[in-house]
Amino acid sequence: MKPSQIIAFCEDCGEKNILSRTKIAGGMAVFKCSFCNYPNRYCLSETKHKNFVSSFLKKIMEIPEISGCFVFHRQNGVSENFMGKALKASELSRLGTTLLKNYFACLSCYDDIKEMTLVISDKVMVVKPIDSSRAVVIVSKVFPLPDQVQNQWKNYIMNFHNTGQEP
Repeated sequence: MKPSQIIAFCEDCGEKNILSRTKIAGGMAVFKCSFCNYPNRYCLSETKHKNFVSSFLKKIMEIPEISGCFVFHRQNGVSENFMGKALKASELSRLGTTLLKNYFACLSCYDDIKEMTLVISDKVMVVKPIDSSRAVVIVSKVFPLPDQVQNQWKNYIMNFHNTGQEP
């Protein structure tokens, strides 16, 4: 293996993949497994990503149409909770598990999916992936999400993936 390469294991099948460092941008490694074609996304800069997400969540909670939001990790559960007292911890964990399982199941078939939206009565839940294990879930009173939320997310993601820095 060359010094300009790294080893990354597939989240789905566990096979070893050798990536060139050119596949890494802004602290993210994005690749399709060379064995099973599963789309993988790894955040290589946990601290920067955590700060980015916290900042984003605090900003969107100021928007009146947003009821709440949280970050859910596939193995560790809720890592940031801006849902207030709307749901008990166990309910939030169940909701996060269900939403992420469905999102990643869809992603395994269609690797160009950027988010998942669920509309139930007068609530909208949008799942926006952070990496291969975590996603932000945004609960809104309106569909689609307000432009202000979409634009902030787009700016944060583009900037973070390109530079690894918060805007």
